[in-house]
Amino acid sequence: MKNICGQYISIAKSFFPIMGKAERQYMKSLKTDIEECCAEENISSLEQLYDKYGMPHDVANNYFTMLDVDAIARKTRYGKRVKITALAMLFIIFCGVFVWGTTYYNIYRILTKQNSSF
Repeated sequence: MKNICGQYISIAKSFFPIMGKAERQYMKSLKTDIEECCAEENISSLEQLYDKYGMPHDVANNYFTMLDVDAIARKTRYGKRVKITALAMLFIIFCGVFVWGTTYYNIYRILTKQNSSF
């Protein structure tokens, strides 16, 4: 029973593009509501949850219809900026490690040539 509620919640979470604080609070309240309903009504299948709460994509759609369009756009832009910044930082780190490795490999080659000539 608890596994079915968890499946429904995880499917519903997958329809949220960004999980901010408000979305987490909404999912937490939905989870407690669904778990109480499962315990009271002895729900044993996802179809029963679908009949009671609707399809998981409907849950996400209902949440987003309550929000302002500007707030949704702001959250998606923020998420996009965070992803781009993280990728840029990873690229810079990768380039730094590459340069560091190449430099020390060249130093190693020079030292081995010098040691082999003795």
